[in-house]
Amino acid sequence: MKVDNTRTAFGASGTYGVDGPNPRSSSARVPAGTPASDTLSLSGDVGLAERALAAVKTSPAIRPDAVARGKQLIQSGAAGADLEALSDALISQLLESWPMQ
Repeated sequence: MKVDNTRTAFGASGTYGVDGPNPRSSSARVPAGTPASDTLSLSGDVGLAERALAAVKTSPAIRPDAVARGKQLIQSGAAGADLEALSDALISQLLESWPMQ
């Protein structure tokens, strides 16, 4: 295989890409005032992700009330005493929130 490198800089012309003219080159630009024909539509999952990010950003990183309740349960020996009840509660909570909206 022979490689013919006649350009001084790789990709120097930049006017053609894989699918034709480069849209950033001056010869491929659409004239001003021409209506755009491309459209973009996003799935509902994008909205869900945006709401989740907003909730994370607005909620406090540490919830003092939950920390105090957890410390109290650990000191009293109630936290982790009944692993079957804990697993049942976790599974029930997951089933109630499934599918997540």
